[in-house]
Amino acid sequence: MTNYAILRVEKIHTRQQMRAAADHNNRTAKQGLEHTDPDGAAGVIVGQRDTVAAWDQKMADAGVDPKKQQKGAVLGLEWVASASPEWWANTGQVQREDWVADTMAFIQEQAGGKANILSAWWHDDEDTPHLHVVSIPLVEKERGARGRVRKGRTRPDPVKGWGLSAQDLIGGSKHRLVELQDDYAAAVAHHGLSRGIPRKETGERNKRPGQWRAEQARITDEMAEDGQAAKMARMDAAELRQLAVVEYRKTMAQAAAVLEQAERLGAAVREDAKAMGKAIHFPAYAEKPESAEARTAIRKAMEAQQAEADARKVKRLQQDRMAYQTTPQAAQGRERGR
Repeated sequence: MTNYAILRVEKIHTRQQMRAAADHNNRTAKQGLEHTDPDGAAGVIVGQRDTVAAWDQKMADAGVDPKKQQKGAVLGLEWVASASPEWWANTGQVQREDWVADTMAFIQEQAGGKANILSAWWHDDEDTPHLHVVSIPLVEKERGARGRVRKGRTRPDPVKGWGLSAQDLIGGSKHRLVELQDDYAAAVAHHGLSRGIPRKETGERNKRPGQWRAEQARITDEMAEDGQAAKMARMDAAELRQLAVVEYRKTMAQAAAVLEQAERLGAAVREDAKAMGKAIHFPAYAEKPESAEARTAIRKAMEAQQAEADARKVKRLQQDRMAYQTTPQAAQGRERGR
């Protein structure tokens, strides 16, 4: 299985973002730490815990006025470095320390030197150990006067000085970040790590850890809901089976009652036939010639019952008709008929 070298860098535009990054990395944030292990190792290995104070000190030492920075300027860079989980599972303490040293050396070089590192944290309190490094993009270079030159005057010569310029560190070519991934993989290749598949080949975009964890939590919740639904479905199926058994037993009981009633009817018919001096057998008695009188008696009884039911129906209809004729609606209908 291939073990990949992982490196990500993001821009920090405000002091609030820098403070939030420091709180998260110091494990003092009020939220967003649910995925961490309180008993795991997490602490500063380079610089100081108060990253914002370190940034202020760096700006003061370089003689750069924070209030004169352009709106939306990049105040800092946050670097995150790690490796595949399988690689960590097969490394010892010495190799981990060597990886941290090599990774820190690479980030310091890319960040403009060791002096630009504000804070670096080692996090071994999550599923995959990793480094968080916050740096300030301080660069010393020749800077010319800004704005238009008034008529009759010449633009002053550029003056060398310090200022914030993430462009000079991770900007320039649009392929700079791709090259950064290539260079980092080469720097830690001796640890058995290699570069991941470029985005232009996979089409995938990098996700912030918080976004990834939120998606994983959502997937876990959906799986739990699906499991609960499956459990309910199994319960429903069991209940349906139980109901089916109950209905089956009820149907069998009804069938038994019908059979019992048929037996009683057959016994009554045989008694009637016996009284008439006829020898018949139920239920096959209907096929015997000597049962004609019994069949005739049964048919007449059924016809009498049907005639009685028809008579009751006709009588009920006549009563309903007479009742309607005495209602105001019927009177109005007769009046309209005239």
